[in-house]
Amino acid sequence: YLMHQKREASQREVVEIVALDLMVKTEDLLDIENDLLLLSKVPLPLSRVHREAAETGLRGAMEAGAYLMHQKRVMGSRTFATPELESQRVNCLADLEDLLQKAKYVCKHISVIIQGHG
Repeated sequence: YLMHQKREASQREVVEIVALDLMVKTEDLLDIENDLLLLSKVPLPLSRVHREAAETGLRGAMEAGAYLMHQKRVMGSRTFATPELESQRVNCLADLEDLLQKAKYVCKHISVIIQGHG
């Protein structure tokens, strides 16, 4: 019984950590998306400062995407002890997928701006 309780507590902690990470990545991507919106209004070709800002945003979005893909693999390969935790895991996977799509969108659009076609 105690081992089951310990495993469940550990699994609950994993879900909570991933959920917190998702909140942070959501904020990061929203910040990058806001920068993208501002960059899309800058006349082309981009100045050196704007280009560096765009490249920084692109790196941030790519790093977020890589992290999200890793977490998706990790969470996708786990099974949890209780229906409640399993439900939270499935919700995390859905949130991960949504954020991954947002990261891809941001990367694509920043790349277009950097290339000067935006």
